[in-house]
Amino acid sequence: MGPKKVGKHHDSGNHAQEQGDTPKPPRSWFWNEDDPVARLTGYIACLTLVLAIVGVIQAWAFIQSERAFVFESLENITPFPLIHDQPLTVSISVQNAGRTEAEITGANFTYLVTDKALPPKPAYVNGGSNALPHEIAAGATYRGSFLPQAFDGKVRASFPQEAINKIISGEIQVYIFGWIKYRDTFSIFGSKETAFCGMFIPSNAAATQFNTCAEEAYLTRP
Repeated sequence: MGPKKVGKHHDSGNHAQEQGDTPKPPRSWFWNEDDPVARLTGYIACLTLVLAIVGVIQAWAFIQSERAFVFESLENITPFPLIHDQPLTVSISVQNAGRTEAEITGANFTYLVTDKALPPKPAYVNGGSNALPHEIAAGATYRGSFLPQAFDGKVRASFPQEAINKIISGEIQVYIFGWIKYRDTFSIFGSKETAFCGMFIPSNAAATQFNTCAEEAYLTRP
């Protein structure tokens, strides 16, 4: 008789047992903790952290809603219509639309007459004198004036008749742009700034003779 063939033996029970013995990844201390007091303490700690985060978010939202918000509007130029060699006065308004008094800490008014488009980035210079108040109450509006200087910086700006004709025809444009810097009760890390830019519309006899510039770089401050 030949040798008996020994077939492969599969122990399905042992195989299943080996698979069942595969170690599971360890769980965190919180889930392995059997002491009910320790687990309750963990729950309270997590809840406290969540409440603290929510409190910070709510406090930040409250501060932002209560802060001062100052912005400037260019209204009109006098004399209007333009008269040759007559000094220019630009009427302006500065409003605090926020809920906290604003302290004005600086401002710039740049005056530009050009036959080209505005440069990609504003080049701020001292374009003339203005008389902004030191403080603007919440919800208040200050109305004042800006007196553009001539480009030699010595006298107030005015236009010869030739320039007036070109402004009326659209060959050259008059821009006034700048920024206002201010602080309020919540200004811990420095002042806030808002920018403005307007192009004079010589054909508009309405209360507002300036159109807001389309260039975003002139309407935002870093």
